[in-house]
Amino acid sequence: EVNLEDALGLNTSGLVFRGAANYYFGKTRRHNVMVGYFDINRSATKILEDSLQVGEIWYPVGEEVDTKFDLTILRAKYGYAFLHDERISLSVSAGFFILPISYSLTATGLDEQEGKIIAPLPVVGLSLQVHLTDKLFIAQSSELLYLASSNFNGGILDINVQLGYRAFKHFGFGLDVNSTQINVEAKASSNADFIGRAEFSYTGVALFAAYFF
Repeated sequence: EVNLEDALGLNTSGLVFRGAANYYFGKTRRHNVMVGYFDINRSATKILEDSLQVGEIWYPVGEEVDTKFDLTILRAKYGYAFLHDERISLSVSAGFFILPISYSLTATGLDEQEGKIIAPLPVVGLSLQVHLTDKLFIAQSSELLYLASSNFNGGILDINVQLGYRAFKHFGFGLDVNSTQINVEAKASSNADFIGRAEFSYTGVALFAAYFF
């Protein structure tokens, strides 16, 4: 069991780019589809303060280890607003989080350790959007699910709160707060080459710009 931040020096915070697109359709615009992309790539070089075993390789105290840990979150979902008027929209949704995860450890004189997994996690969710004024709105969404199979299990909880201001007909901006917890466990299979468990979470605050069409 390895804490990547404490043992290997990976950063606990960073600045990243996140993007998403929503398309509303139907006469009353009750239906929508969303796709999103989020990439967290971290790397570090650290001289170990404690010995560390990864797989069958021991890394002794004083060894300099280069670490890379990459997490990409690809999202796609469909939503339907069962309560919808000019001020309030309350929706249910179903979709997928696709999580390509990879890591590598490199040290002089030792074999490189690496692993990867593509974790597909179907999710269900509930979203609420309220127009406080003609231009100011607040939106909240929650998505969760737990999935188990013979060679994979995982769970995810994603909560998002957004305060936005539509300054012009086609342009807006605002503040977004997102918290996500992910747990995945996998055995060797066609889309994974390690047996292990990964647990990670993040909380982020974002300034966003939006284009409306």
